[in-house]
Amino acid sequence: MKKLIFVLVTIVTLVSLSLATVTWDSELLDFRGADTSIIRGNNNISGEGTWYQNSQHGIVVDPAGKIWVSFYNGYGPNHEGNVEFMKGADTCHYKPLWVFNADGTVDTILTVLTGTDLLDTIYAESANNGSGRGMELDVDGNVIFSSYNTLFKINYQTRELLDRWIIPEGGGLTGPGVDIVNNKIYVTHVVPGGDPMWEIDATDFSTSEQVMSVGYITRSVLAKGYDGGSYDVFTGTTWSGWGVPKFHCGAGPMDTLAIVDTLGNCWYDKSTNEISFVEDTSNHNQVYEKMWPSTIDWAPDGNIIAGEVQKSYSGNLGSCWWVLDPDDKTHMEAFGLVVVDSCAGNSKASELNDGGSSGPRGASFAPDGSLYTADFNLWTVNKWAYTTPTWSGDLTAVKPITTSEGFALSQNYPNPFNPTTTIDFTLNEAANVKLQVYNLRGQLIETLVDGYKNASTYNVVFDGANYASGTYIYRLSIGNASEVKKMVLLK
Repeated sequence: MKKLIFVLVTIVTLVSLSLATVTWDSELLDFRGADTSIIRGNNNISGEGTWYQNSQHGIVVDPAGKIWVSFYNGYGPNHEGNVEFMKGADTCHYKPLWVFNADGTVDTILTVLTGTDLLDTIYAESANNGSGRGMELDVDGNVIFSSYNTLFKINYQTRELLDRWIIPEGGGLTGPGVDIVNNKIYVTHVVPGGDPMWEIDATDFSTSEQVMSVGYITRSVLAKGYDGGSYDVFTGTTWSGWGVPKFHCGAGPMDTLAIVDTLGNCWYDKSTNEISFVEDTSNHNQVYEKMWPSTIDWAPDGNIIAGEVQKSYSGNLGSCWWVLDPDDKTHMEAFGLVVVDSCAGNSKASELNDGGSSGPRGASFAPDGSLYTADFNLWTVNKWAYTTPTWSGDLTAVKPITTSEGFALSQNYPNPFNPTTTIDFTLNEAANVKLQVYNLRGQLIETLVDGYKNASTYNVVFDGANYASGTYIYRLSIGNASEVKKMVLLK
């Protein structure tokens, strides 16, 4: 078997602000190595009740901390519950959703999805589903799952199938993009070229309409909504290598999605492995590099986690995870130990180091802020620590403040809470005050205090009854000074 080659990615940017620090924590699952006994990822499909799955294509962590993983390939017990793995016309290509606990043990294997007047079995012999293509959470924490040409909404607590939408043209879907502000889902085709893009009502899948044509191969879509009805849509550009195009649509009925920017492309110095966003015509080692992202997902600070297709296809930026600022394309960070060649054979080579990355295909954050990533080529799920020294969007330039400088913000109590918690803050002098709550995308969800307050200590109750379980940010602002803290709603 061809030996794997490892390259540690070192990136130097021209900006002094660091977006995030991402450090490898642990390898949660390895379906070619230590964890083949769970799903026989090493192609060993013998044994009673054995599952064979490989090539993860989507991961999401629900508000309860359960880790959902979908697979592109797989076999499993047939409809009658027998343990045979037939190879002819009756071969059963089950490709279920797997739900894991935080310690990597199996919680649930979802082969059959059931709900009120709804029934579906996730296997390739179905006309409409079978291969996992990506997942994201809706505003209530439910799992939005693309499986071939079907989009499912699954209750993350009961695992009940809530809704189902099948793309009219047929063909494989991308991973879904969820606009949690306007409660919309955006999805398109992987091939023949992202045509058309569909907008779906996330409440009950009752309405859908075409909003644009993409015109290139993509595997992943993200959406970001704004008050008033406007929104952004981002896509990866697998194989076309155009970076991450950003489309914007206003709130007016005549407005259409139009490209306004492209993220991730840069100048690369072949001699130093450094990237830049300014061309140096005197540097003959500098080449223009375009990203080929197979997956794009949201980070807690509003940045985008982009996973680049394998290096042997895409070039110097490949087989790596990138942190991109959706509003300032010059801010980039990279993480993951690049595995140049990971597709030679079905067994994992001993040279594979911790934090290896070859074919990124999904990233998701747990309620505690931990990052989990899935790799299509390595068949691994890795856990990372993700810290953000500054917040993007409305939370940029947030800095801690002490009581001697005018005010202090206390940790909420209880924490975690369900559904109410109390936030205390102290003013040393009278001032105009704002106390606001944000979700992990940096979007404002509620203003608790907004007005003039005298010097005193205040106790403010936040009611999370109408919000999904998860981590939230609360910020106290006085003039240009602010302080932020995190709190966890756990239902």
